[in-house]
Amino acid sequence: MPAGTGLGLEKGGDMTGRVVHFEIPFDESRRARAFYTQVFGWEFAPWEQDPGYLMVSTGPTPETGPTEPGFINGGLIEREESVGRVPVVVIDVEDIDATLARIEAQGGRPLREKLPVGDMGFSAYFEDSEGNVVGLWESAAEQSPVRRRVTVRSGADRQRTCRTARARRWPVRTNGRGERP
Repeated sequence: MPAGTGLGLEKGGDMTGRVVHFEIPFDESRRARAFYTQVFGWEFAPWEQDPGYLMVSTGPTPETGPTEPGFINGGLIEREESVGRVPVVVIDVEDIDATLARIEAQGGRPLREKLPVGDMGFSAYFEDSEGNVVGLWESAAEQSPVRRRVTVRSGADRQRTCRTARARRWPVRTNGRGERP
């Protein structure tokens, strides 16, 4: 995109536009882990704040993130809980709210509003002009980690409240007693 567009894409602008994460839905966790481990050598770990979400390491990844240029990590997610039920790439932006406004102005539509993901940042999902589901990521300001309570609904009459460290982006499946099946 040419410089001077006013979108914050210029050098030193406030929107990176880089793909920084991916999510691949699965129907059977063990089968999906075995497939990606055997085919690509990926490593998996349940996320401590949501054990049903598997963090994927596609290369050397210490606590500070990937150590080699050119690769990103991602996650495996239960298909029923995924947005759009298809693989999703996640794009880094400076301001999700401003980006969602530009998306709507260009014919896209928000699918999931901006929600906190632990103390790390925020995510949202949208549908682009071609019907593709794409994620957005906004890193949290280091000086103001976000914590809030959210009510998570599953079914017409089941709900539970959780304190984020990570506000869920989609409904939680429960067995009616507030427990995940």
